[in-house]
Amino acid sequence: MRADDIVIGTGVTSSGNFTSAGTICVDGVLKPANVQAATLSISFSGEFHGEATVRYLEVFGALDGNVVASEQVVLRASAVVMGTIASPYIVMHRGATVCGEVKTLERPPETRPAVLPGQCAPARVGLLGRATASLRKVLRLGRSAT
Repeated sequence: MRADDIVIGTGVTSSGNFTSAGTICVDGVLKPANVQAATLSISFSGEFHGEATVRYLEVFGALDGNVVASEQVVLRASAVVMGTIASPYIVMHRGATVCGEVKTLERPPETRPAVLPGQCAPARVGLLGRATASLRKVLRLGRSAT
């Protein structure tokens, strides 16, 4: 934890405006609230009711309100969302429920290093960290050429 992190503990109910350059962890109840932080994390037992503008949002518990995350939203299997969430990247695990609106914001352009002639392209790895079929073919061709 950082010095500017805020924790709303289990069994605690709080309300108001919260601003942090770090993380706001909600293990209790935060309502009504207006939050601005780098990260908002709502635990399995946590409830958040209100508005938030964050970089990252992770929900295990209940969210009732509107949240804009400039980087990513992760809804875990136990998440219950009522309201609106918006972010360029949204991950929703099987079991999470949403009753409201999900908006995908414009994503920043991806930057990839340029591959100059004679250089190897970055390796492509599929699910589970395994090399893709095209990468295996390139590796086989490279071995037979030596």
